[in-house]
Amino acid sequence: MAARNEAKVKEGLKHLASGKKCLQTGFFKWKPDYESAAAAFKDAANCFKVARSHEDAKTAFIEAGKALDGAGSHFHAGKHYEQAAMMAKELKQGEDAARLFKTAALLFRESGSVDTAGIMMDRAGKILEPLNGSEALQMYVDAADLSEDSDKLRQATESLAKAVQLMVKYRKFEDCINAMKHQIVLYAQLENFQSIHKVCSASTGVCRMTVHTMVLVSCVYRTPSLFCCI
Repeated sequence: MAARNEAKVKEGLKHLASGKKCLQTGFFKWKPDYESAAAAFKDAANCFKVARSHEDAKTAFIEAGKALDGAGSHFHAGKHYEQAAMMAKELKQGEDAARLFKTAALLFRESGSVDTAGIMMDRAGKILEPLNGSEALQMYVDAADLSEDSDKLRQATESLAKAVQLMVKYRKFEDCINAMKHQIVLYAQLENFQSIHKVCSASTGVCRMTVHTMVLVSCVYRTPSLFCCI
């Protein structure tokens, strides 16, 4: 790993201090200067990024995002939270990165950029898959809903396909069948008949697994000693 550029770190700290000063209020300054603070925090984050001080860069991007949110600039706030998430990913802080992507998604949605919000949720899901499968599944479902709401149907099908895979993995068969029905509706709107055929074929297998699970559960209730066979 390359060494930190200490000169850039010092420059970043100066910008960080300047940003915090812009947020201060007093007798002659009743409101924080969010826009000036955001600009200073962004400069700090870029200095830290160049210096390869990723933890400091993440913190500065978050501060810039908060300032822009305070200024009512939700889209640009979302962009800075997205950058903070990328820094967390670089640091291999998976859960933190997912949380920051989710925050970015909420800000993008609030700004009206619903399709971008869907992309952020999908990224959060991808990061969470090896860490928390259940939460990742929900992120993919939310991503699909957001993409569909913004008429990004192809994007929606991609997120929904990832959700379906996790539903099968965690044996959520009823949810899986409902999600597959939704997939077919979306593919029909896209006139993607080949994908409809694939989903229909896969759904047959899921239905068989559902029946098999129901039979096993029935056996367990009738003969508790069979529980060890599941």
